[in-house]
Amino acid sequence: MNLFEKYGGTPTVSKVVTNFYGKILSRPHLKAYFAGVPLPKLIQHQVRFMSQVMGQTPGTYNGQSMDMAHQRLNITAAHFGEVAQILETCLNEAGMAAEDLATVMTAVASLQNAVVSPGHASRA
Repeated sequence: MNLFEKYGGTPTVSKVVTNFYGKILSRPHLKAYFAGVPLPKLIQHQVRFMSQVMGQTPGTYNGQSMDMAHQRLNITAAHFGEVAQILETCLNEAGMAAEDLATVMTAVASLQNAVVSPGHASRA
């Protein structure tokens, strides 16, 4: 059984993603990255992405590559780390076991070079 199935599939992932964006949007310095972005569409898109990260059959996420989706945002390494920490908190709050959480967070960490803008790679 994959992590997607183990933790309840789409309903659980949807709750985690909704909680995740609630926490991000409560921080003005992170909220700025989402100005003008239609949040319901973004949340739906992120649910598909996280579902695939957790093992749902490939093909559910068909968005842009990570670097293309984020290149215009000028994301810093510090903000990437903060967002990753928020995600970890949300997964922990949803009851994800430590070893499963480590698996997901390793996958998230592997995206840092694609998400963080050139010139912002060092942690501040």
